[in-house]
Amino acid sequence: MDGKWNGDICDKAKYSSILEPITQALQAVQLDMIGVKKHVDNLTSMFTDHLENADWIFAEDIFGPALKTAENIGVTMTIPR
Repeated sequence: MDGKWNGDICDKAKYSSILEPITQALQAVQLDMIGVKKHVDNLTSMFTDHLENADWIFAEDIFGPALKTAENIGVTMTIPR
């Protein structure tokens, strides 16, 4: 098992939980477009922040938790070729 798998899972879980309110709002019987727009604006802001601070986001939110999990289960993370 390599470290990339763990990082992918952490990433997908995080973004999935962030996208869930938009998914629910768009599937609602009574569609609240203003609420959807607010969620989309929040996501756009978050993605812009992640783009501008990619190194920090990667170190703190992706690689750090993946490294800790790998250490907890006794896996040595390696750099892919």
